[in-house]
Amino acid sequence: MTNRFDKICIGFAQKIPTAFKTTFTPGNAMPDTYLLTKEIIADFVNAALLKLFNQTWQAVKGDTKAFIQIFPELSRLSDTVVATLTNGTLYYNVIAPYMDFNKLIGAVTSDNKFIKIWDETKFTIALSGIYDQYTTTSNKPAIIGLNRALYLFPQNIVAPGFKFQYIALPLDPTTGDDLIQNGSYDSPFTDQWNAQIADMAYDLYLEESQETT
Repeated sequence: MTNRFDKICIGFAQKIPTAFKTTFTPGNAMPDTYLLTKEIIADFVNAALLKLFNQTWQAVKGDTKAFIQIFPELSRLSDTVVATLTNGTLYYNVIAPYMDFNKLIGAVTSDNKFIKIWDETKFTIALSGIYDQYTTTSNKPAIIGLNRALYLFPQNIVAPGFKFQYIALPLDPTTGDDLIQNGSYDSPFTDQWNAQIADMAYDLYLEESQETT
């Protein structure tokens, strides 16, 4: 069920304004409106979800703590995953069901040891292993996120199982695609953001309407 997503769709349709061809109750399949199809409505709402995420990320200048203070609901914790040694490098490549992954913000080993997060600019320094201030051990591991790959240090760590905490994008975590109305995953934003997201969807609709006239 996608109750929050559906409420945003209704709010967006009311702003146009247009009515649904049949009664639409959040949590059920959405009908077309007299002006826009259900697919187009969902496209605008998905675009608005990402716009809210990106605008806020830019506003806090990538400060993860500030971002999570605004959207605590976008903090996710994975199940235990296992890093593998590939071409001499130990890492875990983020895959389903974490395809909504955006930014690494925490990690812990499978036996509950804290894993220190290092900035991605330290990757080659950590990989070289020659600087004392970047020395790691199995009891004091570190992790670096590069795109969708999470690299564990030391590279010879015996038990590479770990959980990671991350900031999630408003996407389907199993595919990384846009959310689907009446699908398995709802808008990740809490209800307090529904009206603002509907406003953003309407703004995007107006912008596109002006471009096509």
